[in-house]
Amino acid sequence: MNILKRLITCYQVRMRISILGVFTFFAFSLAANSQNAKVDIRINNQTIQQVLTEIEKQTGYLFVYDKNEVDLNKRVTLRAKNESVKEVLNDLFAQTDIVSAIEGRNIVLMKKDRSSSTSTVQQQNRKTVTGQVLDGNNQPVIGANIIEEGAPSNGTITDIDGYFSLQVAEDAILKISYIGYLSQDIPVSGKNNVSVILQEDTKILQEVIVVGYGTQRKETLTGSVSAISAKDIVTTKNENAQNLITGKIPGVRVVQKSSEPGAFNNNFDIRGLGSPLIVIDGIPRANTDFQRLDPNDIESISVLKDASAAIYGVRAANGVVLVTTKKGTVQKSELTYNGSFTWQIPSGLPSTVDAIDYMTLRNERAMHNLNGGTPLFHEEDFEAYRSGKKISTDWYPFVFAPSAAQTMHNLSATGGNEKIKYYAGIGYQYQNGFFKSNDLNYRKYNIRSNITAKITDRLTFDANINLIMDEQKRPYEDSFRIIRSFWRQGPHIPAYANNDPGRPYHGEIEGDNPISFMDADIVGSKKYNNKWIQPALSITYEIPGIEGLTAKTLLSYDYTTLDANEYQKQYNQYRYDESSKTFQTFSRQQNNLRRATYMDSQLLTQTSLNYKRRFNDKHNVESILVWETQKKEGDTFEASRNLIFQYPYLFAGFSEDQIGSMNPDELYEYTNLALAGRLKYDYADKYFAEFLFRNDGSSKFSQRKRWGFFPGISGAWRISEENFFKNALPFIQQLKLRASYGVTGDDSAVAYQYLTGYIYRSGGDRRNFTDGYVFGGNFYGSTVNTGIPNPDL
Repeated sequence: MNILKRLITCYQVRMRISILGVFTFFAFSLAANSQNAKVDIRINNQTIQQVLTEIEKQTGYLFVYDKNEVDLNKRVTLRAKNESVKEVLNDLFAQTDIVSAIEGRNIVLMKKDRSSSTSTVQQQNRKTVTGQVLDGNNQPVIGANIIEEGAPSNGTITDIDGYFSLQVAEDAILKISYIGYLSQDIPVSGKNNVSVILQEDTKILQEVIVVGYGTQRKETLTGSVSAISAKDIVTTKNENAQNLITGKIPGVRVVQKSSEPGAFNNNFDIRGLGSPLIVIDGIPRANTDFQRLDPNDIESISVLKDASAAIYGVRAANGVVLVTTKKGTVQKSELTYNGSFTWQIPSGLPSTVDAIDYMTLRNERAMHNLNGGTPLFHEEDFEAYRSGKKISTDWYPFVFAPSAAQTMHNLSATGGNEKIKYYAGIGYQYQNGFFKSNDLNYRKYNIRSNITAKITDRLTFDANINLIMDEQKRPYEDSFRIIRSFWRQGPHIPAYANNDPGRPYHGEIEGDNPISFMDADIVGSKKYNNKWIQPALSITYEIPGIEGLTAKTLLSYDYTTLDANEYQKQYNQYRYDESSKTFQTFSRQQNNLRRATYMDSQLLTQTSLNYKRRFNDKHNVESILVWETQKKEGDTFEASRNLIFQYPYLFAGFSEDQIGSMNPDELYEYTNLALAGRLKYDYADKYFAEFLFRNDGSSKFSQRKRWGFFPGISGAWRISEENFFKNALPFIQQLKLRASYGVTGDDSAVAYQYLTGYIYRSGGDRRNFTDGYVFGGNFYGSTVNTGIPNPDL
């Protein structure tokens, strides 16, 4: 049943809620003092587009310009303290032919030789054109630039619903643009109303890629790094976030081993190797943490495949998966809801035969044995079905429901300004199993909050918290045993003794009957409750006196609890004796109650220095140095008891002859220390060299083998940026040659093998066996040696 056909009825409602206070006196004040607005700008080696964005944040102005005239990607360094917008723009475009004009709440940028066209525009025959600008999802684009071609000072922007109105010439062409989207030219000759759908500029959207302890522009990568963004992740629906990247990232393989609700046991690897290291928002975490993320909370996923993974050292032998969750942006508050209902239908199930065909085939197989044989079924067996005395059993409708429901919901809010940005999301998921009893199901709750606050011009504070709660309910028998029992049944075996629905038939093979196995009211139940609490705090500070140098400190604490409640119930199955008209009763399994609790915690700190600066517009240097500490602790405790009475009478019965045990299981503590770094240099965005390293220490190994050094080096040449290449092959926009070499490690071996020890077990086995020996008719308990120590591990 690993292959599922999904009939999906999905709905997605996207709501944007914008709260805008409009005060009359503010409008008058803005008009009167527009050119006197003061700003503080501190820009180092950033693009003109970033400068304009910062001015918009501080003033509320919106820039209107022609992207073909203004070089938005030019990098500048600019300092302004309490200066007017006009003065800042004059400095910004001092070495260019761009001038600015402030009109109302818009700032128009245009070339000097075209600024005189404004008066001409006013003299032409004019008409009013209205319209709406939407994105690819039919959602309004807020703040899109609308400019009349040839008259760059005549423009406007779209409102919160994407609408605009502009007076233009009769035969005008509107130039419509917005950051992150491809610009469009719309002729309006003979039109008074237009509707425009902007397409995303994938080149811009995919420009920045998350790498180890930082980000890099895609064209500057020197290693093998693949990435997908949020829009690619949620194109499919699945209860497991890991399954959503199947087939979407080169070299990454995800194999879903089970479709059982709440079964997170995928095979996940990169290039056919073992399980990779999972890093979520810069923090190493378990594979189960990744699988249980709400896909709607994920911003991007990057995969480090070669020497680029060396910065994670001893745990990066199988590659690294970097998951980044969504954060707030500077925008009006936006509320988004996503919901889906899915019905899963088993597919690929083989057809079955009736009892007569089944017995015929079984007899043929028996008779054609090389050693000869005798038929298993005789004429009287066939006659019982021909006469209608017995009826064939079709086991499918007894065991499997025709469909299984699944629903997923997510509600998120995002927004912010230049001082504080936020993202918050809450998700719910429910999935039912295919068993007819409806006793197998899974539900999960996700809560996430990511907040970024700018305390001062140099100090930024981030607070992230992730909460996950889930619950799996199931019959006491595992799903694979139920499925195995189903395939063991033949159409000649009845589901119930004498067709009595209250008396499950005692099966022919080991007494198994899937009808009993799948029913929690008959065999008992298992319930697993899991909780993850994952807060993280970080502070980033721009160090004065050294341009481009920042320091960051991160503290995170993960706490996980897994609770298991298993109740094995004694039950009866039956067979009917035709001759005596009586039922035979078969009692199965002992009443047993088992409780187990698993607790795991991780305390992680990171302290880093990051330097990034561009010199003479040609030389770009990036470096980072990180000191990381990690401590993991875990403990498991379980207790079980065989019961005389069934569970409802547990607290009202006798304690005599009841067998119980309490056992500590896993108790561990690991510590990791690491110093990691990266140095990258590029010249003119064409020639790149990168060196990275990690010096890892792990308490799992002996002192003389505790530390390991893992370096990596890589280089790249963007040959497509060379003039000879552009002239020879202008149709190829991006071609890069790269090479890399790195060393990674694996610390997944059993810990502390350099130490010896002893284990004393008492009733640790599920059958309550104890290690020991018998001397002189008496039993003596014993201890077990953990093995010969190996100091070379």
